[in-house]
Amino acid sequence: MIKALFWNVRGVDNAFTIAQLRKLKRMYKIFLLALCEPKVGRVRLDIIRRKLGFPQAVSNEESRLWVMFDHDFSCDLLAASSQFLALRVTHSAFRSSFVAVFVHASCVAHECEVLWHQLVGVCPIGGPVIVLGDFNVITGANEKKGGRPFCARESDSFLGFVEDADLTDLGFTGSQFTWCNNCWGRARVWKRLDRVFVNQEWLNLAVTTSVAHLSRVASDHSPLLVSCSIAVGWVPTSFRFLDVWRSHPEFQSVVRQAWEGEGEGRPIKVLLRKLKAVKQALRRWNKEVFRNIFDRVREHEAKVSALECSLEEGPSEEGLYQLVQAQDELKQSLLTEAAFWRQKSCLRWLREGDANSKFFHAQVKQRRARSCIHWVKDGDGVWTEEAGRIEDLAVAFFEAEVLSRRLNELPRVSRFVPFLVSRNSPPLTHLVYANDIIVFCNGGKRSLGCVWEVLQGYQEVSGQLVNVAKSCFLVGKKTSVAHRRIIAHVTGFCPRSLPVTYLGCLLFGGR
Repeated sequence: MIKALFWNVRGVDNAFTIAQLRKLKRMYKIFLLALCEPKVGRVRLDIIRRKLGFPQAVSNEESRLWVMFDHDFSCDLLAASSQFLALRVTHSAFRSSFVAVFVHASCVAHECEVLWHQLVGVCPIGGPVIVLGDFNVITGANEKKGGRPFCARESDSFLGFVEDADLTDLGFTGSQFTWCNNCWGRARVWKRLDRVFVNQEWLNLAVTTSVAHLSRVASDHSPLLVSCSIAVGWVPTSFRFLDVWRSHPEFQSVVRQAWEGEGEGRPIKVLLRKLKAVKQALRRWNKEVFRNIFDRVREHEAKVSALECSLEEGPSEEGLYQLVQAQDELKQSLLTEAAFWRQKSCLRWLREGDANSKFFHAQVKQRRARSCIHWVKDGDGVWTEEAGRIEDLAVAFFEAEVLSRRLNELPRVSRFVPFLVSRNSPPLTHLVYANDIIVFCNGGKRSLGCVWEVLQGYQEVSGQLVNVAKSCFLVGKKTSVAHRRIIAHVTGFCPRSLPVTYLGCLLFGGR
């Protein structure tokens, strides 16, 4: 993973800021660092660069923007002004070079107008483009808290630049705002002034890009952490039901035949087998009969072109009939393609046939860029960004959720007698934390049987097993020896007595 940091540091040549930058570089393994408003001349650039451990650096003439980078990067200056710095960046992890534009917009409106005009000329240079920095503008009332009300006219020219340059805001994780005036009481104002944009060519790269707003320290702006994860290897795709399948005359018969397959066992397992059979049947049918939507469009276009050429050479009534039929097939294929992109882009306000392919592609790519999960907090409150660890945490969460819901349904079972803390209290069935769980019931044979049925069903569906060796049961002091033996026989657990330690906490009886 490649990480870059942008920060409006508001003065870099002091011990506290240098220490914070070193900490961020070490903590997040930063390969490229962009700073604006260093408030020192270019003569100090090399000194600060060496203090931070970067071998190379570049800045604009006014020394308002500094960019420091590692040996793995090659950065060539493309264009620069007092408000932006554009570099052609090359890195071995990217399949092609890209343009990185670092921005520090002025607070003066007419100077910003000049900047937007300049950036529109820089972005279409070619290839992937990423634009990041302090734009000194907000785009909506949700990007501001405190101060005077938001006026839409303030962002018109900026939004026009974003549209003209065909840029997409990558969104963010972390705090909603990136700037604060640090005043007290009603005079305090928060805004989201710093952001990251990319163009459509960047979204076409096999790169997952995320943006995180870090804590504000030593400046009134939050640092922006930009993480680029290069896609490596093959990842299985999830099953997606396509609305266009329903337009095919064979669709219902395929689903009915797969659903009516024989099934024996518990109802939930029969349902799961039927759903799996339908999914496999639809995948096979889609590949063999429905085929690739885009291949069908290309085939029908080629067929129409060939028939048109044939009619130009020698007109015939049969050839004209074949051309009309081929055009009708092409029209149906194009409508199917439009419906496919309409579903992928999640837009319901356009009718089929009104599709603009570029527009739909852009909507799908924007949704894909923002729908990725980049950070997850585990049960210990620690954030992780490793893909494998995120997968494990997601699986563990939903497995625990399934078991928790099944246990919560036990009080509605007639054979189950719930555990009550007091006479009028709601029934307490269980407490769950990660892979550990405490189940509460009255200890009767029927109640234990209900609990054990839930646990056995969970083991069959999830593939996880109850660790009998690490499990135990606790009962009251007045419980008879015979009753203890019944519990041990049903569960296979060993008895223990209070007090016991669970997840570092001491559990004991009484008040």
